[in-house]
Amino acid sequence: MKVPSVTMIPIAEAQRTVWQACARLDTVTIDHAVAVGRVLARDVVAFENVPPFDNSAVDGYAVRSGDVATVPTELVVIDTVAAGAASSREVSSGEAIRIMT
Repeated sequence: MKVPSVTMIPIAEAQRTVWQACARLDTVTIDHAVAVGRVLARDVVAFENVPPFDNSAVDGYAVRSGDVATVPTELVVIDTVAAGAASSREVSSGEAIRIMT
């Protein structure tokens, strides 16, 4: 079977061709509760920083509840987990894993 030859065009030209074939829709104002699946017509910009200060309030430690039933206590930190990652370690008695967000 003979394969027909194909002429390649630059990606920018292909993108222009596709965008030119798409009809531009009018913008509408709707409640955010029904906006799922829609595309924003313009950027959304906050009027102030939220929170207004550097905050990492949800950083913490994974522990076994029995190890912290009475305090103070000392635990060995066996791993540190970055945001979006998972630890390959399991927390055993007397241990903790530091959780970063």
